[in-house]
Amino acid sequence: MSRIVAICPDCGKDDDWLEMLEDGAFNCRCGKQVSPDSTDFAMVATKKAPEGMLYFAYGSNLSLDQMEQRLPNARPLCKATLRFWRLTYKANFKGNGVATIEKNSERRGAVYGALYVLSAGDLATMDRYEGTPRVYQRRLVTVESKFGRVKAITYVMNDYFKPHSPNPTYVGKIQQGFWDWGLPIGKLAVTP
Repeated sequence: MSRIVAICPDCGKDDDWLEMLEDGAFNCRCGKQVSPDSTDFAMVATKKAPEGMLYFAYGSNLSLDQMEQRLPNARPLCKATLRFWRLTYKANFKGNGVATIEKNSERRGAVYGALYVLSAGDLATMDRYEGTPRVYQRRLVTVESKFGRVKAITYVMNDYFKPHSPNPTYVGKIQQGFWDWGLPIGKLAVTP
């Protein structure tokens, strides 16, 4: 059982703790239970609260082990899909091929990933890991998840980096993340 700060659709408190149950439902202290099938649920899950925001992870950040090491207080929520974008790879400043995403001009395809709830401190830590703003920029995207369509923060590599293939170890970390989340491994792109 995990806990998340959010806004209750009944009492409206934004400083109240909502308890997330095994089945994905939320319980508020006011007694309101919101099921994952409810239309209220997406509002509860996505409403920006003082201590939580949604983050869309892709690439090596799908690895539960990696995210646990980087952000031990972040809360994994569920798998998610970013439609009409594609996963690709570019060389970072060290010359290593690392994952990024870009819009697909043909409006097809998808990036498979996962949603996490981050605190402001977690987001600052992610900025450091992602080399923001020199390497990656934060971007607000709309993803599809079991909560419906929700807005989440993600990271996109700056345009001045050039396409570059990732090494097998890096690809293995992404594959592990796909297995961790139950994502369709056959949809994983491994070339830029």
